[in-house]
Amino acid sequence: GEYVKQLQRHGFQVTGYDGAEGVDVLSKGLVAQLELASRKVQLERKADWGLLIEVGQLVPRKRLGQLVENVCDHCAKGLICTWGTPENPCDGHVSARTPEEVAKLFAAHGFVRHEKLTRAIYKRIIGRKLRKRMQVFVRKDAKITLNSEVQAAQQKAAAQQRGCRGCPR
Repeated sequence: GEYVKQLQRHGFQVTGYDGAEGVDVLSKGLVAQLELASRKVQLERKADWGLLIEVGQLVPRKRLGQLVENVCDHCAKGLICTWGTPENPCDGHVSARTPEEVAKLFAAHGFVRHEKLTRAIYKRIIGRKLRKRMQVFVRKDAKITLNSEVQAAQQKAAAQQRGCRGCPR
């Protein structure tokens, strides 16, 4: 729920999902329980951006395709992803992948690694482990620039601070 809370605080409309049972109670309603790797999921709407943080390595290999498909189907512009690597094995990491392997999984669904956005976010991540595993993927047909995305986020935050009607609260 911390990612959701922080993004909402900065003016973003955010919906959080996690496969863990009881996550809605644990997160005090900030995150809803939803299993993305076991079946095709159809949400009411797409998000501009998605976050897939430390999930993929926990999903059994035979269910990875469904996870990636569900995530890609619900991200209109792109996603920020961290994925456990084989060089840092942990209990439960049944699907660790190199960054190149992760990029191939998303490429199969029309997403490509965006080098500038990856570097920009990389510089702002505090944890070294997450930093090494973080990548930004965008839809091949999306017109994404670093400045356009940063400006949009700053405008939303400024409007929220002014108390703009219709802006996310």
